[in-house]
Amino acid sequence: MPAFVAWVRALPGAPVFAAHPVALDGAWLDHYLQRFTPERLFEGPWRPDRLFRHAPFCLMAFAAGRTGWDFTRCDVGRYPPDWLGHHEHSHRAIDDARGYASLLATLMAAPAAAPAR
Repeated sequence: MPAFVAWVRALPGAPVFAAHPVALDGAWLDHYLQRFTPERLFEGPWRPDRLFRHAPFCLMAFAAGRTGWDFTRCDVGRYPPDWLGHHEHSHRAIDDARGYASLLATLMAAPAAAPAR
């Protein structure tokens, strides 16, 4: 975790934590940060040197908004393999991160779905 913190701090700009879903993965990351470093994922604006300056980004909610799908339908098993860059969702951190990075890039490049009426 100290190496992760150093890596995030070395990134250019203001890094934003993204997860699928933030409610689950964010809680785990916050737990590990808290256990092994002095950092936290969820911190208020009173700490000027926090690791992530902005609120975490929920990729699952973004997928629902971009596709127009019901939130409960947004799952790695339902996304087309090319959205995940054909990366297997193995629950090995690097594999899943590559797939979710591809999903984020795919969704950012796609036009937003028309609002449901």
